[in-house]
Amino acid sequence: MARPKLNITDSQVEAVARLHCTYDEMAAVLHCSVDTLERRFADVVKSARENAKTSLRRAQWVSALKGDRTMLIWLGKQYLGQSDMATTQLQLTGAGGGPLQIMDVSELNALDNEARTDLVAAGVAAVDRASLLRRLDKPSGNGGRDNGGTA
Repeated sequence: MARPKLNITDSQVEAVARLHCTYDEMAAVLHCSVDTLERRFADVVKSARENAKTSLRRAQWVSALKGDRTMLIWLGKQYLGQSDMATTQLQLTGAGGGPLQIMDVSELNALDNEARTDLVAAGVAAVDRASLLRRLDKPSGNGGRDNGGTA
């Protein structure tokens, strides 16, 4: 023998669904199973949630039109593509518009103080990698100690 049908009305389900309660929360409030809600009231839940979204959207627009600065800013970002951040486009190229040269930091650490000073004065991006490597091969005047270059 089947269990008696629970006496749950569409309006009861709609009332909790409009609050965007989860199915578990609605089942607890209405004293039924999630399966019962999904089986008998799926359309009611979907419709109530969509209506609630519309009401919320309407309230946001009304709030913005009454001068709520926060809501005006938020809606501008959502619907008008506005942003707090200025966008800057930066394109980096190497010498003569070619590709950037990548250098291992350990190569920079091996330079003598004069070479480092030259780099800062010239701007690292404008320095040719080959000239840096030539400097690494040049003795640094440090008493014959290895400066990290190739012999």
